[in-house]
Amino acid sequence: MKFSLLIVVLFFALGKLQGTCPIFSCGDNTTLKNEKACSTMTNNETGFFVTLRGCNETFEVCPFQAPLDEEDICVNSTTYKKMPGEYCDTKDNCYSANCTANNICGGQPVGIACKSDMECDVGLYCFNKVCTQTAGAGMFCNDTVKCAADALCVQQACVRLASIENDNATVVSATCKSFYVVNNKCSPGPILIGDSDSNVCNSGLQKPCLYNITDKNLTWNDSCVCGMHVNSTGVCKPGEGDIAVADIVSYFDSNKLNETCHILSGPFCKFKSDDNMPIEYYKALVAVMELSQGSNYKFNADCAKQTVNKDYWVTVDKASTESRFGLYLFLGIAIGAVFVIAILLLVIYFKRKGDDEDDDSGQGLTTKKEQTP
Repeated sequence: MKFSLLIVVLFFALGKLQGTCPIFSCGDNTTLKNEKACSTMTNNETGFFVTLRGCNETFEVCPFQAPLDEEDICVNSTTYKKMPGEYCDTKDNCYSANCTANNICGGQPVGIACKSDMECDVGLYCFNKVCTQTAGAGMFCNDTVKCAADALCVQQACVRLASIENDNATVVSATCKSFYVVNNKCSPGPILIGDSDSNVCNSGLQKPCLYNITDKNLTWNDSCVCGMHVNSTGVCKPGEGDIAVADIVSYFDSNKLNETCHILSGPFCKFKSDDNMPIEYYKALVAVMELSQGSNYKFNADCAKQTVNKDYWVTVDKASTESRFGLYLFLGIAIGAVFVIAILLLVIYFKRKGDDEDDDSGQGLTTKKEQTP
């Protein structure tokens, strides 16, 4: 994600200079000559153009550092070694080279010698060359005493992320359940006035985006920003109130992340395989991504979805796939129930029909017996 943020900052600056946003398109062998090329940027009197193409190899990334009119070439990325608490298949996945029987990377226990935080197990950090317990919510912290993975050090006290209700004091928005602060108190997040899913704007205008917080009777304007779109229009970034931050709160509340995730992994560590992570994880992760780069994902060109913003769209797909599975399961159960009811009705119908026929035949036999001399 750091590459996409870097490139958007660059494009935003260029877009502001020219009064327009860059136009993104997908590259092929005619627009990108080198078979290892992943992007190129051109600029002429009609606009600023970015051509993107994905890297072929799994562990390759696009550096996005080539000058104008030159091609970026895919480079090998360093294979990420997982921290204690994260899911693993083999010991080679783990920084500690210790993949436990539960398929979780293990670390050094409390009291064992260490050289860095990443050597210590979940809930620990390296202090004075010894694996030491992290500080929990409400406990003292400073530059040397560290908080658990789901907390931040705020004014010398560990505070859980997304834990403070509105109108309570804090100076860090990430500790609020709303992820927004007004006058050093948690506040409902601002909402973009208009349709936040389709609100395009002119990057040449001065602060065309309008936001408000109804509960605080606050209204203000903000700038139009550039993203990775198929045309040169800008987009109003979503307000915190437009994002499903409740999904983050729900995920944090339902998982003991201080006991699950390492301090270097943060609260979104993958403690199971991708396919087995809970649906709440993917929903919460989508919200976190939108909080940091929400405008960057609006109206994405297909190639942006497949390259620099791939992490976001894969996460969205996993969250929506799980949701669709629930819907399909519900429909399947409903259809099955209707089928069973239909079968029962048919059984009842034929049973009653059989009983009626038995009654008719019985009456006919009685009549014959009465007529016999």
